[in-house]
Amino acid sequence: MTTEELKSEIQNDIDKIQDAELLEVLKIFIETHILNPSEPKLSDWQLKRIEESRKQIKEGKFYTDEEANRLTDEWLDGK
Repeated sequence: MTTEELKSEIQNDIDKIQDAELLEVLKIFIETHILNPSEPKLSDWQLKRIEESRKQIKEGKFYTDEEANRLTDEWLDGK
């Protein structure tokens, strides 16, 4: 299949998609991997999670590496 045939097939497939979330994922993929690969674009959800995590760190709400390992070991032992 030629490049032009592949493009046409992909465009036809995209035209059939009704799921807005899937289209948004495809748009972000194209923007970050093809149009501007050096600058990854984060979703609003990702940016919110980063902001929340930074706030938790400032408030001391985090586990040290040792604490996380201990909790993981305890969880695995309980399974």
